[in-house]
Amino acid sequence: RLQEWGPLLSLAIPSMGMMFSEWVSLEINNIFSGFGTREELAAFGITFQLSGICWASASGTFIAASVLVGNAIGEGKPLLARRMAFCCLFMTVTIALLNLIVVSLAKNLIPRIFTDDKKVISIVHSLLKYFFIYHVFDAFQSGVMGVLRGCGKQKLGAYVILLVYSIVGVPLGIILFLKTGFGIGALWFGPAFGVMVAGFPVYMYILLYHIKWGELKAHTDSQELSGVIVEENVDEVLVCSNDSSENGEEGNSKNDDKKTILNGKTSQNNTPTLTRSPSPQPIGQQKRYQVETNVAREGTE
Repeated sequence: RLQEWGPLLSLAIPSMGMMFSEWVSLEINNIFSGFGTREELAAFGITFQLSGICWASASGTFIAASVLVGNAIGEGKPLLARRMAFCCLFMTVTIALLNLIVVSLAKNLIPRIFTDDKKVISIVHSLLKYFFIYHVFDAFQSGVMGVLRGCGKQKLGAYVILLVYSIVGVPLGIILFLKTGFGIGALWFGPAFGVMVAGFPVYMYILLYHIKWGELKAHTDSQELSGVIVEENVDEVLVCSNDSSENGEEGNSKNDDKKTILNGKTSQNNTPTLTRSPSPQPIGQQKRYQVETNVAREGTE
């Protein structure tokens, strides 16, 4: 049955917006590189592919940030979530810096993988200084997006990405490219300016001041759980399925006996009961439910 789509879509649509806004803006940026010379287009294409490879090498930390932060909040440990967030961001920036070291050492080799044209290689070298700035801050930004997903603040992330790329970075680069003599480097300068000047201060403010780490709660704390059984200790639950018995006469059968035993006790009535433990519910603690069910033996002889 299609139920509870509201909470799902409230997280899914902003998450899609975070990726979609950045992707569309960079693809538009890529399209405008076609207004340059053939050499400029080739050089921009090489650096664009290099950017994707470097981003992918650090993408594991973005995913880890989302999972670790979300799990910590779900366990009722928001301060652990903060430590996980900053550890993942540190690892992200570290990997990005290692990428830059590798690219710097192989800056003459990488363009030759794509072309032998000396003019294209020269333009690639001129674009690397903008690419270096962009990659470090873009990796940091992607890490912050992972943290926001773990905190359930996808909508905030979508707004910031829209500001950084669609409003500031990409339009600035396109204007400089078409209206000034900046050259193809403007298409890297714009996004680099957006993530560094418009994005980085906003991300630091969000991490240090906007997110109230001690007040973060799991999403399920504010929702009614219906028809869901959360078991804290599966060792306390024993489910027995009895064998069906048969009569000597043909056509007669008995239904399978089913008993659900919790904590060594068996309910003696037919009515399922749902009870909640009376213990207080601190932040993020799982709600414990106990179900005692007994299905009476029925059969015809």
